[in-house]
Amino acid sequence: MKFEFEDSDLEIITNSIIANVSAALITKIEEMLMIIASKDELLTKKQVYENILKCTAATADELYFNRPDFPTLDLTSLPGAPRQHKRYSRKAVEAWIAANTKGALNHG
Repeated sequence: MKFEFEDSDLEIITNSIIANVSAALITKIEEMLMIIASKDELLTKKQVYENILKCTAATADELYFNRPDFPTLDLTSLPGAPRQHKRYSRKAVEAWIAANTKGALNHG
């Protein structure tokens, strides 16, 4: 079967495809920009395990904080301070939880 199109038909089809793809992309880009633009917070370890993970410090250390892929931000220590200060991006922690959740909550 062979189809023949006029140049004007091809232009109409092409423009229709471009419009549909553009509309879908614009929606996705807007969603991504909303996520990026929303405010993030830097949390302490205690804030993460109490407010997000809802567990004890020991459980958080054992199951979450000791994992190499758990999102951590190491802040430079103040001069003379004995250790680095760690903080946790709320968005990064929530994204990590979503990516590592198995079962009904995981859509990926």
